[in-house]
Amino acid sequence: MKNKKSTKRIKNIFTFTVMICSLCLFCGFLVTEKASAKKTTVKKVSSALKNGTFTVSGKGKMPESAMPKVAQKKKIKKIVIKNGVTELPEDAFRDCSKATVITIAPTVNRIGAMAFYNTGVEKISIPDEVKYIRENAFNSLLSSTSQKFSIRSVVLNNNIETLPKYAFAGNKEIKVYTNKEIMIQRYTFDNCGEYEIIRLTH
Repeated sequence: MKNKKSTKRIKNIFTFTVMICSLCLFCGFLVTEKASAKKTTVKKVSSALKNGTFTVSGKGKMPESAMPKVAQKKKIKKIVIKNGVTELPEDAFRDCSKATVITIAPTVNRIGAMAFYNTGVEKISIPDEVKYIRENAFNSLLSSTSQKFSIRSVVLNNNIETLPKYAFAGNKEIKVYTNKEIMIQRYTFDNCGEYEIIRLTH
């Protein structure tokens, strides 16, 4: 009798232990699932066009899928890059010729080549995090015969040391404001009517 009772007790203890271990594993799985869910809630960079304003929002690099479609480009009058976006790819807003206002968030650290090629922007301020402007970034050669679609004012940050080839080509009567001396590569202002580099500090 004693052996039977002992055996039964051992079985009960074993069963209870298995149940506890299973419960612990299940709880651990739920915690892991919740943690994974939190990680995946990071908002990817996306875009939307509403009432002429093309807005890019989210965290990280702007993917090609978020770039305006061909049918949208002629409808865009304003471009807004919101906080969280870090990079603008090559050709990001190319040929958005009616976009005269562009706002770039301070989180942006890279502007790709031809990102604003042939847009209608008139004034632009380069965010502080940007270290390089790529070739043809603000080239307006396709609209060089039009005074309306031409950059008139560019404010550089303190990180920009060089203006690359064709960066501002085709823009008429452009003024570039900077706090320090910068290197200007060949053809940076190709086919520009007039341009002026203005030092804000000496």
